[in-house]
Amino acid sequence: MLSAFHFGESQLNDLKLKRSFLRPVLFLTWGLTLLLTLIYYNTAELIGHTGFFKDTAVFQAVYQHEFLSEAFIALNALTVGMLFVFIQRGSFDWNRLGGELFLLALIHLTFFLFPFIIGFTMYFVVLHSLRVMSQEFQFLKKEKDAFSLRDFLRLLMPYSLLSVFFTMVTFWLSWIDFIPVSIPLLALIIISTITLPHAVVMHLFYKQS
Repeated sequence: MLSAFHFGESQLNDLKLKRSFLRPVLFLTWGLTLLLTLIYYNTAELIGHTGFFKDTAVFQAVYQHEFLSEAFIALNALTVGMLFVFIQRGSFDWNRLGGELFLLALIHLTFFLFPFIIGFTMYFVVLHSLRVMSQEFQFLKKEKDAFSLRDFLRLLMPYSLLSVFFTMVTFWLSWIDFIPVSIPLLALIIISTITLPHAVVMHLFYKQS
C-alpha cells in the first residue's frame, strides 16, 4: 500500500485538484493499478517462485486468480475513469490525459511481455526513478543556481553505496544460513526498509515543492 501510494504520488503529484482530499485517493488507486497489473500478468511465475521456499509459500494466497482478475479490471477501470473525470473538471488538459493513457498502455505492454523482475525493473528505473531524480535535481537547482549534475551525484553516492553494500552483506548472511530467511523474502524486507523512509521523505518533498 505504501509503495502503491508512492508510485502514484510521484507520477501525479503536479495535478491541481479542486478537492484536495481526492489526491491521495488518486495516488493510491494509480499505484495499486500498477502493482496489480504487474502481478496479474505474471501470476504463474510468482506462484512458482514463492512456492519454492517455505517462508514465501504463504504469499501464494495473494495470487488467487479470481480475486486478481476482478481487482485488475476494477482498478484499471477506476483509474482511467478518474482521469477522465478530472479532465472534465479542468484539473489537466487533453494532452496530459493522452500522455497518462499512453503510459498506462506502455506499462501493460511491458508487464505482459516481460518476466516479473525484468518488467518491474524497467518500470522502476526508466519510468519511476529517473522521473523522481529529475524532480529532485530541478528542485535543488532552483535552490542553488550553480548546482550541477556532479553535485547531485555526489549527494546520492554515499547513501547509494551504503544501501548496496549492506544489501549484499545481508544476502550473503542469508546464503550461508546465518540469517534463517530465504533470499526472496529477504529482498522484500530490504525493499520495504528502503521504501518506508524514501516514501515519507518524498511525500514531504512534494508538499514543499
